[in-house]
Amino acid sequence: MKIDNLSLQTKALIPLAVMCLAVAGIVGFGAWRLDDLSRSAGEIIAHRDKAAIFVARATGTTMMAPYSAFGALVYDGSSPEGRTAQADFSSQFDKFNSLMDQASQYLPQYGSTFAGLKAKSQEIGEKGKKIVAIGEDSPGLAAGKDLKPDDLDKLADGARAVAEVDADARKLAGGLLAVSDTMINENARSAADMARQSQFALIALVIAGLVSALVAGAMTVWISTMKTARPLAELSRRMNALAAGDFEVEIGGVERNFKLYNPVTSTTYTATGGGGFLDLHVELFKGFRVLTNNFWSDGGGRYIFGQAPDLIAHADGSISLIHASSTVSGFEETYKKTMIYAYYGGIYVGRNVAIDTTGKPVGYGYTGSSSSQNRTIQEATFCFNQTIWKNAKYGALNFMGQYSYLTRNPWYVASGQPANANINILFFNLRYTLPGSAPTLK
Repeated sequence: MKIDNLSLQTKALIPLAVMCLAVAGIVGFGAWRLDDLSRSAGEIIAHRDKAAIFVARATGTTMMAPYSAFGALVYDGSSPEGRTAQADFSSQFDKFNSLMDQASQYLPQYGSTFAGLKAKSQEIGEKGKKIVAIGEDSPGLAAGKDLKPDDLDKLADGARAVAEVDADARKLAGGLLAVSDTMINENARSAADMARQSQFALIALVIAGLVSALVAGAMTVWISTMKTARPLAELSRRMNALAAGDFEVEIGGVERNFKLYNPVTSTTYTATGGGGFLDLHVELFKGFRVLTNNFWSDGGGRYIFGQAPDLIAHADGSISLIHASSTVSGFEETYKKTMIYAYYGGIYVGRNVAIDTTGKPVGYGYTGSSSSQNRTIQEATFCFNQTIWKNAKYGALNFMGQYSYLTRNPWYVASGQPANANINILFFNLRYTLPGSAPTLK
């Protein structure tokens, strides 16, 4: 099998994929930015609109104050109508203050303006108290011809005060309308600014997309010629070497037969199990090797370094095999006098439970079993081997280091105990190797 290097070089699609991802990322970021901009501006405009509603209601409340004050002069202060008019006048200012506070919650930057309007409203309220007091001490204008001269004089003073309150209320309403107009104008400017920023964002997005496409295209050419073609050529060489037999695959298995005899029933029980393995060792690049060794079994736990049992027996003596599997996989990299390698090893032992003659669970992995009955054992190892000195006549001196992380998970753990056990292991080794080589196999 031969691989055409030119075909490999013309199929360097990874840089194109990178370009597509870059453009997609920019488009996505731009869309998110536009959405965020629109949402932020929308919130600002919505807050001003809500505040404007409260200001408009406060304007109506302000204009009702003179009418309530005049009502206090019309009716007898001790009559239900008079008391209603007096209470209504006081409630107008409480309502005004509440509306201003709600507007301030949506537009805190207008806090000082709203506070000034509340102060003016308070001044109108103080003047109105004089009107209410006059109404409380008089029979009211509704008494008509029954009014006494003193009552007429008091009511005349109250009427002049109502005129002042009406003038002040109109000025306050004018101030509220001015604030409302200001907020409406700011909303219009904000909407215009948002439109401009959206246009700028779209233009920037298009420019960024074009620039990224040009840059990615340039990178594509550079990567294809400098970073892709050469590695692909090396990969082609290695693939051709693999085709010529520069790799190793091993497949095999084992059959196992078990037999148990029950002297109580004079019965012999048998079971057949076994396991299979698949090993692969390949050198992908010069000095870089990948290897994996895998084993699956039914009743083959003893072949996994004795870490798993082969079987359990039922109460009658019949056999039930235990499933067990393992793997050791990793890589090795050799560069000049340095070797770096890493492996992962894992063991899995299946649960197999039976009930004995007393009605209790037995076997492997049952509830209440020993914490030594592991479900999994896993280890990751990272190592190096540095050749310090080497001579074909006198031998070699190597410095080695290894770090391992080992963890195991039992099938059952007693309440209050850790769910698993783990350990960090560190080894260092200074090794002298005698000269010579292994004997040649014939």
